[in-house]
Amino acid sequence: PSVVAAEYAQGLQLPREKRGVVYVRSYATGGAISTALKCPFYKARADDKGEVLQQWIQGCGGWIVATGALGTGVNIEGIIHVVHVDRPYGLTSFVQQSGRGGRNGEVSDSMIITRVQSSSGRRRSGIMSEYSVEQIDEDAMTEFIQARTCRRQVLSRYFDGEVDGTDCKSTDSVFCDRCKGSNQPGVAG
Repeated sequence: PSVVAAEYAQGLQLPREKRGVVYVRSYATGGAISTALKCPFYKARADDKGEVLQQWIQGCGGWIVATGALGTGVNIEGIIHVVHVDRPYGLTSFVQQSGRGGRNGEVSDSMIITRVQSSSGRRRSGIMSEYSVEQIDEDAMTEFIQARTCRRQVLSRYFDGEVDGTDCKSTDSVFCDRCKGSNQPGVAG
């Protein structure tokens, strides 16, 4: 997925002053994509992570590769693309990371790039019980990735407990890939 993600990001147009974030699960994947995109890599275990983030924020836009360390509470204007390489750690993490985009009323796109076989529900036996919050979050992520109908409905069911009247059309929202009519299997947007 790292090669596909780097090629996908390179194909996206980032106008001046606009930004994109590529989220990764591993330092090895992050390093490879950061090198391919010639952009900074923001990671939790880095002495200069504050400097890396400030240089990216104060720069003229562009990409940054990041682990989940660039998440909750980070509000940066100008992020219009969020790319997730490999399966996010759960639907809550996906929403938090996707929420870095679209600040100040901007429309942003969020894309998951993963191997199809890694999108199916996996149980980490011994770590999560069948009814743990983490397992429920993982199951919701699987449902979101595999959704054949409006993805907003999956989000609403998981976070609000509602489904009726929560699709993109009914809520007058920017359409998800399913509501746009995308028939690309395995593409989550």
